[in-house]
Amino acid sequence: MGLFIRFNIFIYLNLCILLPLLGQNVKIPLPVIYVVIASDLNAPDLGESVLQNNYLIKSNTIKVAKEIDYSYELVEFYKDRFYSDSIVSFFQKLKIGSKDIIWFFYSGHGANSGKNKWPCFLMPGSNRICLEELCALIQTKINPRLLILHADCCNLGGSYFKSSKTKPTIVHPIDTIFIGSDVIKHLFLHFNGVLKLSGSQIGQSAEYMVSSGGIFTNCFFEQLAKFRNAEKVDPMMQNWTKLLEDVSKRTSQVAKAFNRVQQPLMQIDFHFKDPQKK
Repeated sequence: MGLFIRFNIFIYLNLCILLPLLGQNVKIPLPVIYVVIASDLNAPDLGESVLQNNYLIKSNTIKVAKEIDYSYELVEFYKDRFYSDSIVSFFQKLKIGSKDIIWFFYSGHGANSGKNKWPCFLMPGSNRICLEELCALIQTKINPRLLILHADCCNLGGSYFKSSKTKPTIVHPIDTIFIGSDVIKHLFLHFNGVLKLSGSQIGQSAEYMVSSGGIFTNCFFEQLAKFRNAEKVDPMMQNWTKLLEDVSKRTSQVAKAFNRVQQPLMQIDFHFKDPQKK
């Protein structure tokens, strides 16, 4: 009996020493925002603009991740990886957590297949994948809490588009756009579902500026920067709806100023997640 008591005391003392040490080293992993970029850097008429688009998406999604306290994973498909098979294979193998976000961004040439209103992404040879197909694949194989499909490309019936030679000036979002913004947390934490963003309606071009990137992507982040100043956070969908309305108006306004017609195609398929409910 005495040996048994001494053994229990030994176990108890060791637990008292080890458990606090273990607690210091155990960290609960943060949820992840996966930013997946497919960009046609080899396109002779688009390359420089695509690089600028990539800068906009990377710099702003990093800010989103920090603001909502998510870790950040960047995956890029360009040059010798710029093939639909590579993108499909990646999403077929990807394993994510229940709170994770996927933000897919395409920058390059696009066209419409005639099957629906969303563009297809044109890649070398006969390679292409359409936004709607990619959406179905990701939802079926992965089903992230929040999926954003963001395409800055043409939505014409052919295989090519003619970029504007004019260079409208758009102010880039400032570096501190998300600091202290409850609106950003509301948008990215309290909504589950799918957001589809196309820079152009069916039959339209998506205009690119040589040194600044796509009009649509510039306007999206420009309006997101302004939107952070909203006076209150609406508990339903008004914030996303209002933001996309502003993006659409601004994109059309800038295009019209340079004798172009461009109207974004955007669709919300969200449901609101009340943060007060478990």
